[in-house]
Amino acid sequence: MSRIINGEKAGDNEAKFMVAIIIKPSVNVKRFCGGTLISSRAVLTAAHCVCDYENNIIYTKIKIRYGTKLRRRSNYRHNRVVNIEIEPNFIMDGNYSINDVAVLTLRNPIQPNNDIQYAVLNPNNFIGIHDVIAYGWGLTQFKGVKSEELLKIRMETLSNDECYESVVEQTDMLDTTIEDLNVICAKALDRGVCFGDSGGPLTLPDGSLIGIIATNTEDCLDGDSSHFSRIHAHLNFIQTAMQRAETFVMQSNVQN
Repeated sequence: MSRIINGEKAGDNEAKFMVAIIIKPSVNVKRFCGGTLISSRAVLTAAHCVCDYENNIIYTKIKIRYGTKLRRRSNYRHNRVVNIEIEPNFIMDGNYSINDVAVLTLRNPIQPNNDIQYAVLNPNNFIGIHDVIAYGWGLTQFKGVKSEELLKIRMETLSNDECYESVVEQTDMLDTTIEDLNVICAKALDRGVCFGDSGGPLTLPDGSLIGIIATNTEDCLDGDSSHFSRIHAHLNFIQTAMQRAETFVMQSNVQN
């Protein structure tokens, strides 16, 4: 799971769609990811945050915190996750992920206000070099502690050729193309996403969402790029799952 290294504090009017996701795979284990509120009952995140891929287990005890840029604010608002839809083509290859996308359904609808907004899904397929921004509460240094404040990092996307080279250095999937991987690669000098940032948003400067934080480099600062699941490639899945989330009827066996 990823986090922001050498980032800067997010502004008061930025990323009002950002949520913290707390996952409890077992009684004594707690995991942390980022997510993006995309409608009143739908949160977009990374699939690897909410499942054990090797053992084919989807976690059931998940909640979100929202409406604040402070990770552990005492009066945060929270909401339970009652359903999870994972991209059908999601694959884990060691620490590397493909089609790493999930949509979470919330128990109660969240209405926008001064502190909360829904993210805009950018439908365009961004190829080439663009300025982008990643957000997260992840580790502020490798093997360090999570940030208490929401941080952001300004990055630049890589060309398709550079992105493919970066991907194949981190995975054995050499028999595929960058188009098949459906990823965006981005990096910044001496800055990056790290453990705890996974599932969080990658946006354009206008705030529209183009990616989901998927993987970071091994030490978060080795000069290689971070990888993001491409919104454009998964737009149909996301929009369909979002529509189902809005009309989801909770079953009596959903855990509290």
